[in-house]
Amino acid sequence: MFILKIEAASKYFGGVRAVDAVTADIEEGKITSIIGPNGAGKTTLFNLITGTYELTSGDIIFHDRSLNRMHPHVIHSLGIARTFQNIRLFPTMSVLENVMIGFHSKLKPGIVDLFIPNRYRRVEQSMKERAEAALNLLDILPRAGLKAVSLPYGEQRRVEIARALVSDPEIVLLDEPSAGMNVGEGKSLMQFITRIRDEMHKTVIVIEHNMRVVRWISDRIIVLDHGHKIADGDPEQVLHDPRVIEAYLGKSGLTNYAQVN
Repeated sequence: MFILKIEAASKYFGGVRAVDAVTADIEEGKITSIIGPNGAGKTTLFNLITGTYELTSGDIIFHDRSLNRMHPHVIHSLGIARTFQNIRLFPTMSVLENVMIGFHSKLKPGIVDLFIPNRYRRVEQSMKERAEAALNLLDILPRAGLKAVSLPYGEQRRVEIARALVSDPEIVLLDEPSAGMNVGEGKSLMQFITRIRDEMHKTVIVIEHNMRVVRWISDRIIVLDHGHKIADGDPEQVLHDPRVIEAYLGKSGLTNYAQVN
């Protein structure tokens, strides 16, 4: 079953076609990796899905509902959450507070709430419990009271993932989650991502440059190059596709790869 459909999605910046007529179906409950060389259009595609950018043409459908021209907070409230390529944590807030922020789009207070005793206290307690559960999943609950920016880089990445999970989204978009991590942190990350799929039953879409991570976690891989989709399918098939190898290594690299293999 497909939970998200990308239909000839395009985004032009003047004469630059950052994403050009990309079509793809995202399967529910699977991990889909989007890969490609720098400038391929990967993050632009994420920005289109989450409403940061408006489509130039085409459409993106979530549960038979078009996301075109929806504001990011509305898309988030519908069940699509993300992390960012560059870590975006609030420096004056604790780890726990940074994660709790991710739940705010789900709050829909009404005027009657002003007259219900302890209403907001109960809501805040629920947010706290959800945030602690997300931090526990990512093995950083003991850091909950620390300033988020005081954590090592790899743990800050985990805080961002926890913030994306706390609103209980159906789809989680992870933008280069292993960036800046050492080998040990990368191994732990791979386990966390598969747990998000297997234990939390989420659909995960990942932008990732680390091919070891991509090969290990992916149920499916989509490859972009200069805004176009050039491959889409099973990880082993895609990673051995000559078009993909050429996109990463160039024509001379493709020739050398063919000679070695």
